[in-house]
Amino acid sequence: SAHSGARESHAFWQGRVYKIEGHAPGYPNFRDTTHYGDGNGLCGWNCRHSFHMFFPGLSKPAYSQAVLDGYAKRLHTYKTADGEEITLTEYECTQKQREYERKIRASKTLLAGYDAAAKAAPNATLENAMKEDFSSESVNLKRIEAEMKDFCRQTGRAVDSARTQVYAVKDQDGKIINFGRSTSQKAVWANRKAR
Repeated sequence: SAHSGARESHAFWQGRVYKIEGHAPGYPNFRDTTHYGDGNGLCGWNCRHSFHMFFPGLSKPAYSQAVLDGYAKRLHTYKTADGEEITLTEYECTQKQREYERKIRASKTLLAGYDAAAKAAPNATLENAMKEDFSSESVNLKRIEAEMKDFCRQTGRAVDSARTQVYAVKDQDGKIINFGRSTSQKAVWANRKAR
């Protein structure tokens, strides 16, 4: 199979026809070329490619060379918050979006920690310090979320909220700490107050 946004190590072999055993004119070896069976090859880590049987003389290639070339040449240009124009390939766009998603998860994890620490603070001084940290991190989270949404809008990508979820854990007292609805609403209000 083939798709736009394939990582560089997969883009050169996607959509082509291979020989399972040995080599033949026009049909390179399947495992040698695609690294099928390795984590970094076909059907490995985060690979969205698949494959099916091809019978010479009966089957037709699923992708023309023009389609494969079009996948490789697809570029997106977007403007950053400071006005800089950046052009990225489809794959680079996926990686930029994953970077935003990692930053959002890290920020939500910090916010959940600050919220739990403020609730469990033994004195008012520590509680206020945790609330201040919560407030400044809320502003940071909303800035990153806005940047990612703008990036996705400009490059025609969909925001996948499942990739920004933070899962609950228990603290040493058995209390659940997570970035749930309550913490999310506190972050929104803290961000509004900071403006």
